[in-house]
Amino acid sequence: MQKLQIILTLFFIVFAIGCNTSSQTEEPEKNIRPIKVFSISDYSQYSGRIFPALTNAIREVELSFRVSGVLNKFNIQDGQLVHKGELISAIDSIYITRTNQLKKTNSSLLMVHLILFTMQKITSEGATVPDGK
Repeated sequence: MQKLQIILTLFFIVFAIGCNTSSQTEEPEKNIRPIKVFSISDYSQYSGRIFPALTNAIREVELSFRVSGVLNKFNIQDGQLVHKGELISAIDSIYITRTNQLKKTNSSLLMVHLILFTMQKITSEGATVPDGK
């Protein structure tokens, strides 16, 4: 009987400790400081004033192109609003043309290598290749 009492007492102690409502995993509250924000519509009254702040755009986009090259045009400024379909920048077309020519030349070279390899394999097996005349 005493063993049962000791076991029940230990069980309730462990249960009471396990049901503790204070949790050590709670995140500490972040100290959020309020700031003053206002829109300036008439810039003339603020000439000569300095506003020491750094802001980030709400929506920022990183540009990437399908091909690499030198930018020929860059028609926008930082913070400028851009609409859908508007030309932002252009890559030099000569570079794109040369890149396409290089790809065509490489594929032609690969084709010639394959034909040469096929002809060498055929001649090594004892077959003859016609002159083409």
